[in-house]
Amino acid sequence: MSHPTTPEEVAAEALRLENADDLEGAQRQLELGVASHENSGGLWHNLGLIRSRNGDPEGAIEAYSRAIELGYPSHVNRGVNYELLQLGAEAVSDYLAALAKEPDNLDALIDLGTLYVSQGEVESAERLLSRAAALDEKANWQLADAYSLKGDPASARESLLRAIAAGESRAYLDLAELTANSHDSSLAEDYFLEAIRAGAVLARRQYAEYLDEIGKVDRGIEVALEGIRLGDGSCFQPLAVMLEETGDLPGALANYRLAVADGDSELQEEVIRLESSMTRDD
Repeated sequence: MSHPTTPEEVAAEALRLENADDLEGAQRQLELGVASHENSGGLWHNLGLIRSRNGDPEGAIEAYSRAIELGYPSHVNRGVNYELLQLGAEAVSDYLAALAKEPDNLDALIDLGTLYVSQGEVESAERLLSRAAALDEKANWQLADAYSLKGDPASARESLLRAIAAGESRAYLDLAELTANSHDSSLAEDYFLEAIRAGAVLARRQYAEYLDEIGKVDRGIEVALEGIRLGDGSCFQPLAVMLEETGDLPGALANYRLAVADGDSELQEEVIRLESSMTRDD
């Protein structure tokens, strides 16, 4: 295979490596590419994408900034990385710059609207996310957050149902949580099950936690065990909590340890606490 020379060839080779899960190789390819083609906005943009995927938001911002200098529309991507660094003002500025150039930029509308939700700017969030939902019904998922912040659960529910009807399966989990807050446990369980069937991330964990909350501990343990069997490590924590509630301290300790091994380092405190408690009991 010949060495890629043009910006297009460099981008294609980097994409091939990325698709092969060789993210480091893809980044090396793009680093070499921008060294040879320093005025290629597209290559700088792609370098920003791969740096961000490799956990380097500062490096991503540097690459996106160079792309923007060269006229490439990278403001939304740079804004996302500013958010990762908790630089909200800079992110807002980039999203607004993207919208100034393209008022119907869906990503900018959603990202800025969602940022406003996190900042408590309910009117601005509702305005932007309503525009997004008019462009794409699936954006009703994010619009529901603005209605919830506004204290309008009926409109939030309606937006989630519209998002689901448009094919946004992730809205099932929010709908389940919203319904749970209204104390309709039977309907909430139905929505949690729909979220699981739709493959929503953390659906089994949150369903198990909800079952524990409403006193269905045995069923919650079954759901958590099923999630673990299917490879969902997030279920170790709720399983540990419920096993401890039922008095199965060895089982609880084992699952806290598994949660830590799976990456939830904060639960190490629970491991130490339970180990100490069991030692005293002995």
